[in-house]
Amino acid sequence: MCCLRTARGRRLTRRRQTPPTNSTDSRAPAGVGDNERVKHAPTAPLAVVGLIGGFGVAVLSGSRALGGLVLGICGLVCIAIWLQRDGRHTALMLTIAGLFAFAFSHVLGLLIGAWPAVLLTAAAVAVLYWRASDSRIARARS
Repeated sequence: MCCLRTARGRRLTRRRQTPPTNSTDSRAPAGVGDNERVKHAPTAPLAVVGLIGGFGVAVLSGSRALGGLVLGICGLVCIAIWLQRDGRHTALMLTIAGLFAFAFSHVLGLLIGAWPAVLLTAAAVAVLYWRASDSRIARARS
């Protein structure tokens, strides 16, 4: 307890608030400890959802921008996870690989069709992201 006095001499007391010592503390504010869950989130399935879901939304809605929004949101979440978990270099390399795969899917789509190209690209990206980032977390947990 800390004692303070007002200008008229009245005694005021207030409790000192101490920050929680760990994320399992019941007094911890909402959101504390969420970074650990984010660091263990796999990005390969999220990338697959972004590629396939983004293309599906673009086809069904007729709006390429809406499909791009889905892809962009999933991509940004992947980048945020990689930055926290793997560092800037890995995040940059995986982002470049994802952008290259996205561009390559358009070229591949001219040869084998749009949906097969998207599915093949999504599978390749998932394997790459798993090998480069997600598998390390899976090994560390077991």
